[in-house]
Amino acid sequence: MTRSHMLSGVALVLLAATSVPYAVISRPQHRPAAPGAAGACPAHGTASEPGGVCTIFAPGTPEDYIQRFQARFSNEIAFSVAGRWTQTATNSSTGGNGTPITLTYGFVPDGVLAVPDGYVAPGVTSIENKLFVTMDAKFGSTAAWQNLLRDIFAEWSALTGVALVEETADDGATWVISPGVLGVRADIRIVCIDEDGPNGVLAFNYYPNFGDMALDAAENWANSANDYRFLRNVVMHELGHGIGLAHVLPRDGTKLMEAFLALGYTGPQDDDIRGAGFSYGDPHEGNNTAGAAADLGAFASGTSFDDMALHSGGDVDWYSVSASAGTPIIARLLPSGSVYAVGPDPGSPTTIDTRAIHRLRLQVYDQDGLTLLSTHTANVAGEGVFNPPVAVPAGDTGLLLRVSTPGGADDIQRYQLTLLDPANAPRALSLGSTPEGGVVCGMTPADASGRASALTPFSLTYGNGQQVTVTAPQTFGASSFARWRLDGAAQPAGQTSLTVTMSADRVAVAEYVPALSVNAGADRVIVPGESVQLNAVASNGTPPYEYAWTPTAGLSSATIANPVAAPSQTTAYTVAVTDALGHVGIDTVVVSVAPSLSVDAGPDRAALAGQAVSLFVNVSGGEPPYTYDWSPPLSQPGAIMQVFTARVSQTTEFRLTVTDAGGRVASDHVTVQVMPPLTANAGPDVTIGPGERVDLVADVQGGLPPYSLGWRAGSGPTESQAQVFTVSPARTTTYTLTVGDASGQHAQDTIVVSVGTPFSATASAVPASIPRGGKSRLLAVASGGQHPYTYEWTPTAGLSAPTAAATDARPGETTTYRVAVTDAAGRTAESAVELVVDSDTLVSPGLVGAAGLCGFGGFLSLPAGLLGLGLARRVRSRR
Repeated sequence: MTRSHMLSGVALVLLAATSVPYAVISRPQHRPAAPGAAGACPAHGTASEPGGVCTIFAPGTPEDYIQRFQARFSNEIAFSVAGRWTQTATNSSTGGNGTPITLTYGFVPDGVLAVPDGYVAPGVTSIENKLFVTMDAKFGSTAAWQNLLRDIFAEWSALTGVALVEETADDGATWVISPGVLGVRADIRIVCIDEDGPNGVLAFNYYPNFGDMALDAAENWANSANDYRFLRNVVMHELGHGIGLAHVLPRDGTKLMEAFLALGYTGPQDDDIRGAGFSYGDPHEGNNTAGAAADLGAFASGTSFDDMALHSGGDVDWYSVSASAGTPIIARLLPSGSVYAVGPDPGSPTTIDTRAIHRLRLQVYDQDGLTLLSTHTANVAGEGVFNPPVAVPAGDTGLLLRVSTPGGADDIQRYQLTLLDPANAPRALSLGSTPEGGVVCGMTPADASGRASALTPFSLTYGNGQQVTVTAPQTFGASSFARWRLDGAAQPAGQTSLTVTMSADRVAVAEYVPALSVNAGADRVIVPGESVQLNAVASNGTPPYEYAWTPTAGLSSATIANPVAAPSQTTAYTVAVTDALGHVGIDTVVVSVAPSLSVDAGPDRAALAGQAVSLFVNVSGGEPPYTYDWSPPLSQPGAIMQVFTARVSQTTEFRLTVTDAGGRVASDHVTVQVMPPLTANAGPDVTIGPGERVDLVADVQGGLPPYSLGWRAGSGPTESQAQVFTVSPARTTTYTLTVGDASGQHAQDTIVVSVGTPFSATASAVPASIPRGGKSRLLAVASGGQHPYTYEWTPTAGLSAPTAAATDARPGETTTYRVAVTDAAGRTAESAVELVVDSDTLVSPGLVGAAGLCGFGGFLSLPAGLLGLGLARRVRSRR
């Protein structure tokens, strides 16, 4: 972490900048940055508005997707950002930087929670929290995942002055903006919601004074690899936002608070711990006076204490160690940290050495803290410091140790404290150079703080009797190495490496004299088949010069100033130039053999007309930087990824030509296919009978294959993913067909399967009995099934319309007629009726008129009795 990592008082966060990719803040209120900070820092906020939201993304998430996600959050989400909590459920006031606090966290019960409009997405005023049902399903029990999360929160507590305490109550109050109240709800309320499916957004968190956390329900939180590192790093990253840390660059997987999840380590790293420690101090915070000294327990040689820190140049740490009177004690302080690049995201990283923030000062007091027994201060920041053996005074039961700094930047210095006895006394190796300092020397092995190189003058700490080899550079500025002096004694000339046995404190000084200057030119880049001419230029010497290049492989000559180099692999060529007086100057030029320039415009893409499509370009080989030329033209790539945006109305082939810094050219093409919109057709509504089955057939058109299908009944779950879905509902049911394609489109259609009454048919004859030669009306009545119906009477002899519902029948004898009725769905119902023919009765053809049997039309005016008598007589006479 740089001094600028914290949200408050440090510029690395830059949450109030006009463009904030991952920390969405509005209405910024700027104030000057602290000394050494880069940029501007947001002012403190009030307790009535949240301090923005920050998100962690899965590796490989496209930049345009990240930008779209952040755009969801309303610009009115906050007025300003507080770097640290100013009020918690436990602390009504939290003081300033370096003051420890207590935060409560809680697992919010499942259910719908209100949220202010714009705090999750525009127009969203509630979320469905499914924390328990999701995590229980993934872990098998509530205790399993809650114990793991408790362990995760405890890890942050062990590294900083933030005490994280579980709050078991939650009243279901509005999420994000409801402050913590003891016994009511936590400061940090954890929920789980449906966000965007696997990968993409993994989780997001709000800044102080609200630190609520949301996990994406679709992620594989139960991944147990490396002791659940996926879950640990996501939650600890989000908790970092919750205590006030923002994203940093570079995104190289070395720091927890990078925008993309890294799995090469577990938990907060040096930069992350520094950020939290600057605001809340270390785990021992509160030990600013002798009376409040942190107890280190009974003295035991070799005991080390890590994760200690001075949170600023004005901080003081007191420690007590118990030992009997007369016990000699050595305390050794070593700065913690390393050299790495860090900067705001967005912004530009800067390389810092977090071991060299402050000069450490170590003071030893009697047990009352009144009598100073020893004091030692590092000469420069980054050095370790230790006291010679100090005996516990008579009558005392231990010593007090006071750690501080002479002052400096308002920044944090982490350190390690180790207690030693005289048998394990450390030794100091003081490095120097003449006639001036600033020479970088290497050490093998590294000293006790892990430092493998140092800038003179510098004091290194080693164990008693340890052997170390120090190496000085051959040249320094316009000077050349002459010799080492060890404890004042001259060592052999020209030997840049010196081996020292640390049986006592030692002093080693590297001597330099003016030197011949040689410049072999800038490093060069070629690709296979190319060559480049080298040129060594000597100055400050006495001509003529002799040249000796090594290695000689790939050179046209090894003894001239300007040979032609055509190596088959990357080669560092060193030229040694000797002048007429025998002075030697050396320089090196690297000829890198890069792969041939190649460009991959990515796979062909498909999109709807007018839809924006991101083209991901991969350029390798050749010599960066590259220039891009698209035909037809496209927008230039973003600062982080080689991404271009295409928007077409018809299928278009784009050709990309890439030119590297050396003028080499490579090209590729990609086609953006305009596809028709995806449509789904579940077919026309259908009617079936009880217990019958019907095939529902999905007709999918447009979009981009392959397709995914899903059938569901009503609002129920998906029942089938097949194109043909056979169903047999017990009642009328609406089925929904959902279709997705390879481009992410979705379409739906519905079909109603109606369940009717049973399909049946009834045949009747009117009259049911006729005289020989008479006729009867046959009638088929169908019920149920699906209209229209078709009819087929058998036998057909004597029927006027054998395929109609009603037909006249003139059988010669008693006949049983059968009718088969078929509905529109192909179902068949049958019925039969017997038509009796009275063989003893005969109807005269002349008496059967147009109006019906027995000539009712012709004799309509006659009395019925007369008609009956006449008919009977006429029938008898025909016999």
